[in-house]
Amino acid sequence: MDSDVYEAIEALYIHQGLSLPSTTGPYSQAELSLMVEKIRASALKGSMKNTYEYVQAVLGLQPKSQGRALASAGALIPPWRPTLILRHHRLLWKGTLELRRNQPQAASCSELGNVAGDSFSGYSELSVGNTYTLENGFGTTTSSTNVPMVPPSLMTDLDFNMPYRAFVAAGEDHWSFQLGRDRLSWGAGQTGNLMVSDSFKYHTMARVTTFSDWFKYTFV
Repeated sequence: MDSDVYEAIEALYIHQGLSLPSTTGPYSQAELSLMVEKIRASALKGSMKNTYEYVQAVLGLQPKSQGRALASAGALIPPWRPTLILRHHRLLWKGTLELRRNQPQAASCSELGNVAGDSFSGYSELSVGNTYTLENGFGTTTSSTNVPMVPPSLMTDLDFNMPYRAFVAAGEDHWSFQLGRDRLSWGAGQTGNLMVSDSFKYHTMARVTTFSDWFKYTFV
C-alpha cells in the first residue's frame, strides 16, 4: 500500500481520461502490469512520459536468483535500527489521520525474511516500540521517546500488536492469494475509506483475488 507505482498509474489514467483502475489494494505485479497495458504510451509527453517509464522500470525489476525456486527480493535490514523521536518534533502532530498512521513508532525494526519466486513470496517484519495511547507512551511528556523501557516509559507501554506486516502470498498472471497481516484498501479516498480503510496499521486477513483487464473479484 505504500508503493507509489499505483499512484503513478492512477495519474496516467487521469491524464488520458480513463476511468480509475481497481481501487482494492494491495496489488500484485501482474495486476499492475495489466493496468499499464491500457495506457497509450505514444500519446505521453514530458513528465507523463517520465512517469510511464518509471512505472515500466519498477514493474520490470526481477529478483536476484538464489537457486531454482527462491530468490531474494531485497537486502536484509540490520536487526537494530534506532528511530529516536522526541516530543519536540511537533511536525509529527500536524494533521490527523495521515501523519498519525505513518509516524515512526518503532525503536527497532528487524526484517526477518523476504523471499520471492515467480509465484510465491513471503515477508515478515518485527518492530519494538512504545504505543502513544497509554499513560507514559511516546509523546506524553516533553522528554518522552519511543525507546522501550527508558523513563518515563514502563513495560506496560510496549506496543504488543506486532508484527504489523507479515504474510505469505502466491499468484500468477490472473490471480493472487495472501495470508497474514498487511494494510488493505477499498476505495479512492486519500485519508481512509468507508469500506476498507488503509488508515489502520494492519488487517489480519486472508485474501484471494482474480482479475483480468476488464473484471476483478476479491474475497477478504
